[in-house]
Amino acid sequence: MRVRGEIVFSFVLLVLFGVVSFLSFEWPEIARRFPLASGMGGIVISGILLALAIRRGTREKAEGQSSEVADKVEEQEEKQEEKATPKNEITIIAWVLLFIVLVLVFGFWVGIMGFVPIFMVLFGRETLKVVVPYTVIFWLVIYVVFHVALGTSLFGGVWGWAFL
Repeated sequence: MRVRGEIVFSFVLLVLFGVVSFLSFEWPEIARRFPLASGMGGIVISGILLALAIRRGTREKAEGQSSEVADKVEEQEEKQEEKATPKNEITIIAWVLLFIVLVLVFGFWVGIMGFVPIFMVLFGRETLKVVVPYTVIFWLVIYVVFHVALGTSLFGGVWGWAFL
């Protein structure tokens, strides 16, 4: 029996969320609410994914899918995976690192105001007519969610620019 990657991934998620839920019981009640809620929700969703993956695998066996067809499908999937180039992966990693550096040096508020337009112009090839409103709206959403609704002060960076 060949175990599909989808089944393994769903099982790993199920175990991960189970561990999160179990470990959250060691914390005080107020501190465990979010991890416990996330863990329980993750257990339900990953359990559903696991059941669907197992069901899909048994259905394919019941339909008598020949090994030749499965081999052809596998070859096509491998060809599609080869299309992902290291250049694309390095580009993604570079953008993530740039965001982290901006947040660490300048703080979250300034980092967002700097990263979003840079990313949209250089990577997304968007015009300023699109970049400016999206940056302002994104910053306002972050402000309303974190500063107004949650009352959280976000990281001010090495230079301490936590002006909100």
